Amino acid sequence: MAASMLAEKVLNACCGDANPFGKKYTNTATTEEKKEEKIHPKFKKTFLNQDMKFELSDWKKLPPKARKACQDLGYTEEKWDNCKAVDVTDKDWSQLSGDEKKNLDVLGWEETAWDTKYEETEWKDLPKLQQKAAKVAGYTEDNWGEDLEALDKDWEDLDKDQKEAMCVFGWTEAKWDGYE
Repeated sequence: MAASMLAEKVLNACCGDANPFGKKYTNTATTEEKKEEKIHPKFKKTFLNQDMKFELSDWKKLPPKARKACQDLGYTEEKWDNCKAVDVTDKDWSQLSGDEKKNLDVLGWEETAWDTKYEETEWKDLPKLQQKAAKVAGYTEDNWGEDLEALDKDWEDLDKDQKEAMCVFGWTEAKWDGYE
């Protein structure tokens, strides 16, 4: 312990507060700086494929368990890769069988995303993952529930982050563009 304190004093004397690699020993960032760092695009964490219901994954890149769930739901490679509907697509969550719900769960789906895409959920009631997705899409607590101009476009015109965020809510390309 004394040796590490001595080493720190020596480094501080010759190098200031930074170590030879340019990193500070102590975290002196303000709360606001930490907040900005968390949402800075360069440092923004991406969502897991399951968080996005594997909607942006090609059939060949689906993990075996997810591909099996898709097959059990009626998807083929052609249907999956081309956003084609299957029988479960038109059902409400309450109409799904237990097996269908289990397979959808493997893909990351749950009732609120399936039925309402969180559109009827108050900001304060959004799960943390969906709040993160909302922020990535451009929403704040103040504008949640409003139509954002940045999202008023076809699916193909959304940027990667916007697509990922919308998938977290339960949007698919077919539902977004209104052909499902």
